[in-house]
Amino acid sequence: MDSFDLQKLAQRTRSMREAGVALIVASGLLAVFLFIPLAPQKLPPSPITVATSTAPNAFAQVPLEAKAAIVYDLATKQVLYAKNADAQLPLASLTKLLTVYAALSELSPNTPITIPADVTHLDAPHAFNAGQTFSLADLARLTLTASLNDGAAAISEATAARENRTQAQMLAGAAAALDLAQTYAVNGNGLDVSTALSGGYGSAANLAVLAGALVNKAPTIAAATTQSSAQAVSEGGTAFSVKNTDPMVGS
Repeated sequence: MDSFDLQKLAQRTRSMREAGVALIVASGLLAVFLFIPLAPQKLPPSPITVATSTAPNAFAQVPLEAKAAIVYDLATKQVLYAKNADAQLPLASLTKLLTVYAALSELSPNTPITIPADVTHLDAPHAFNAGQTFSLADLARLTLTASLNDGAAAISEATAARENRTQAQMLAGAAAALDLAQTYAVNGNGLDVSTALSGGYGSAANLAVLAGALVNKAPTIAAATTQSSAQAVSEGGTAFSVKNTDPMVGS
């Protein structure tokens, strides 16, 4: 990956940061870019250790608008590029990665998830009606591909209810299991709770570890984010097709 490729990754991530899940996996590399201004809880530095390359930094002069970024080799766990990688920033829709990972850690991919009425009025993007039911795997694919707020909320609510915990407690448990010291969330979709509080926070370094863990746990679900669209059929027989929020995918 040269500096031009890194610039293209940053540009495509910036174009989708408002609505998209910026999980970019190509040739075994993961790139995470965080653009939103810092407004975090004060937490200790991440205890996660990753092997950092001792080679000269080929990206030192690459101009990025992102507040933080990391390029991470999933196979070697080597950081190829980092900028403010441990800075804690609002995650917005990237919170959905934690939600799906948490759900798959507790539930079978075949677990039926029913869309509750309270999530159908969330801000776009959304796609479902109350009462529609999908397998967790299908709902996760649709949700991550199109960054669906109602899908993520339904997954989060169902998982928390199964564990008899709040959504925040359930998501905190998933973050702790991966040693993500800078990551926490108060809801499953990352929507702002108020003008002062985001739905989730984390660092680029934490996100790289989280996304890598999701790729290992559910490669088919993670791979859906690299496709131009995703399809699934509800238990009631309704067919769904959603477009990827990244306009660069499939182009």
